[in-house]
This record gives sequence, structure tokens and C-alpha cells, in this order.
Amino acid sequence: MADTRGKLGFNWFFVHPMRSASGKSLKIRVRAARRADLDALVELERRVFATDRLSRPALRRLLASKSARVTVAEVGSRLVGAAVVLFRVHTTVARLYSIAVAPPMNGKGVAVVLLAVAERGRGPQVPLHASRSP
Repeated sequence: MADTRGKLGFNWFFVHPMRSASGKSLKIRVRAARRADLDALVELERRVFATDRLSRPALRRLLASKSARVTVAEVGSRLVGAAVVLFRVHTTVARLYSIAVAPPMNGKGVAVVLLAVAERGRGPQVPLHASRSP
């Protein structure tokens, strides 16, 4: 994993051992989401979740929130996954609120990479709590 920090705070590249259909290793880029990602995030929610989707206004608020980190995964120029982590003010606790992977990328390590980045939170000492909704 190479770590190159930019204006957004982080920008990680992973070469995952899973192979694409063409036999090449997948290069998964993980970065902080931007407002320009809003349409792709809404589409990802629509494709992945039948219910309890994050709405466009909710995603817009999360992108602007200081107590949330929205992270996206890309392969090439395609957004293939996203994770939302919520932070509580004045605590070191973080909550994995949502994680989504585009259906064609299921089983290719995208969620593993997103979770690894989410666990870094605001630093290596932040415990991440995840729970499964029914």
C-alpha cells in the first residue's frame, strides 16, 4: 500500500491480489469523497441497497459534515465502492455507518480495502464499531 497525502487528507492506492476478468491485478484507489462524486454515490446506493438507502440530501450533508468521512474506492475512473464513517465529537469512537460495493466488484476485495481505510479513522488509535442492521 502506498500512501500519498494530498489536499483531501488521504489518497491510498492498493494493488489487490484478486484478478480482473482479463487476469490483471486490480488497482484499487481509495480517496476522500468530493461533492463531484454525489451523482455516482447516489447511483451506487440505488444499485446496492433495496431499502434504507442514503438519499441525495443525506449524502450531500455527509460530504459536508466535519463529523463524517465518506471514502470512495475507484478502479480506473469508475467509482466501485464507498464507506461512511461517523465520528463523535470529543471521543475517539467511530461508527461504520455504511459500506457499499458495486455488484460487479463483489468478492474482489473492495470492501476489505474500504474497511481497512475506515479503521484508520482519525488515526491508528480510533476503535471502529460496526453493527449489522437487520
